[in-house]
Amino acid sequence: MAYVDLGDCIGSGNTGFSNSLVALDAETGALRWVFSPIPSGNLGDLDFIASPNLFTASIGTTPTPLVGVGSKNGVYYAVEQDTGALVWQQAVVPGGEGGGFNASTGVAFGKVYAGTFTGPPFIFALDDTNGAVAWQCPTAECNTSSFGPPGIAAGVVFVGDEAGQLRAFDATTGALLRKLDLGGSISSGPAVVNDMVFVGAGTGSRFGMGQQQGVYGLALQRQGATTTTTTPGASTTTTTTPATQGNAHTVMVGDGGALVFTPANLTIHVGDTVRWVWGSSGHSVVSGTNGNADNQFCSPSNTGCDNPPLSSGGATYEHTFTQAGTIPYYCSVHFSLGMTGGQLPNLDT
Repeated sequence: MAYVDLGDCIGSGNTGFSNSLVALDAETGALRWVFSPIPSGNLGDLDFIASPNLFTASIGTTPTPLVGVGSKNGVYYAVEQDTGALVWQQAVVPGGEGGGFNASTGVAFGKVYAGTFTGPPFIFALDDTNGAVAWQCPTAECNTSSFGPPGIAAGVVFVGDEAGQLRAFDATTGALLRKLDLGGSISSGPAVVNDMVFVGAGTGSRFGMGQQQGVYGLALQRQGATTTTTTPGASTTTTTTPATQGNAHTVMVGDGGALVFTPANLTIHVGDTVRWVWGSSGHSVVSGTNGNADNQFCSPSNTGCDNPPLSSGGATYEHTFTQAGTIPYYCSVHFSLGMTGGQLPNLDT
């Protein structure tokens, strides 16, 4: 199916398919269902502007495919993909003609990440199983509108705002990791490619006279990385960022409900830490092969590795590798379906 959300014409009110989320047959275009949360005749201009999110969440004990989208009324809705039946809704911020939700939201690690026109909160995460606020940027830090969708990678969420601030948050806890002033309103979604973040900043004369405008490529410097700086007329300087605990790597567990680790194989160094992040519920991480634990490590607490507890979406588990060699691991309940992975540490620290 194809999922489309709609707005309305100012002054015309909510009629027909206005301010609705609809599902169309992808082959024929036939209408499959309509979800219309705004009462007929409402003149509030409460559009759906953002693109819908498709994700699978554990509702009770059942993995349920959902379509989610935020409205300018300040409410995020999650409905069943097959029927359009409402599963949950969460009123997060005040609504109105300006929004509510304007930018598209992102879903990963068992959470829905958003920036909104109204607030506070202006930047936050919702639990994808029930809409509860998982974390929010404090008002003292985030106190202005956000029109840009989030960029999500490796356990980090990047979000820009109208004050030109690009922030990086820990996707699980919401802890602020980094902030950078780009000099112009950020309405673009950050794109993360390898070790770079690309983002546009600056608006036209209607909204921001004198703003700095441009597309930025920002380098993500890893601990232990060596950088060389050459200044005209001066010597070349080489510096190394301290790496007291090695580098950190993120592996997704069952992202989107798939029975896989992403990436399945990872080359790391001795001293590096791997952080597994649960993208769906009902999985574990156990070192060993073919369902036989070798008791080197297992989620969530390195105990009872032969039959470990299963973790829920959004959970995390970390292990620091101190020895070289190939170290395979698996999910205790899905290894027979191919849910296995392996770390390949080497001695080059």
